[in-house]
Amino acid sequence: MDIIDKIVAIRKQRGISQQKLSKMTGVLQPVIARVESKKSSPTVEFLSKILNALDLELSLVDFFESPKAIKKVINGLPHKRISVGRSGDKVFVFGEKYLLKISDDIKQLRLEKEKTEWISQYIRSAKTIQYIEEDTCGYYLREYIRGHTLIEEQYINNPKRLINVLKEVVMELRKMDSFDCPFSSPDSIGNDFVHGDLCLPNILVDDNDHFIGFIDLSSCGKGDKQYDYCWLLWSFEYNLKTKQYSDLLLKELSVEINADDYLRYVTLKMINGSGNY
Repeated sequence: MDIIDKIVAIRKQRGISQQKLSKMTGVLQPVIARVESKKSSPTVEFLSKILNALDLELSLVDFFESPKAIKKVINGLPHKRISVGRSGDKVFVFGEKYLLKISDDIKQLRLEKEKTEWISQYIRSAKTIQYIEEDTCGYYLREYIRGHTLIEEQYINNPKRLINVLKEVVMELRKMDSFDCPFSSPDSIGNDFVHGDLCLPNILVDDNDHFIGFIDLSSCGKGDKQYDYCWLLWSFEYNLKTKQYSDLLLKELSVEINADDYLRYVTLKMINGSGNY
């Protein structure tokens, strides 16, 4: 349960409506509603007003809750929280040995585990250590794969080097087309293997620039490979902050992207706020 969930629980326990809290704080009721529904993030000013009105104080404590079976595995290891995507899931790394993902969306986390275990038969991916569903959360503890993501400076500052890496990545994806993937892409229809979130931060390479694995396979499955290519192009341009090398990227990948696909797979999703990037 995060700080917003706790505030909502306390507000309801005390019989305080959003409208009443708005009058108590001067914060507009629609703003309170959006924060409570996780549609927007709370600002420091917002938290200060809400906590003062409810006579609460915020304490910063270096801990997280997890099932006993997982605590036994990670006990004593240094940890840090990392930011991955915009799903709202909590992700921790322990001693560069384990990665723990905690999610309120148990169904989606369970599916991610199943997909990761299937794809690990063909492409290196994180080995499952523990998977537990407890209370209202899912806990997925898996192997931490050491490597470099493609948003590190050595790639962003050298687009041609980055493009060479992406050529290998696309080759690995196309190898997956020949396997009978039991999952379907939630965002496209087709018979190609689709990563589903093919952006630069989700690709891992070793010290020699060789592909070693993917991060976040929750949306992988059979679909339209153009979906991956469109989002890869978007991520490439977004992280390089230029379109100067886009034609070279598509040429080296032997990929063509038409305007209709890009509009359907990227532009409209961004406009509707459903993109994960």
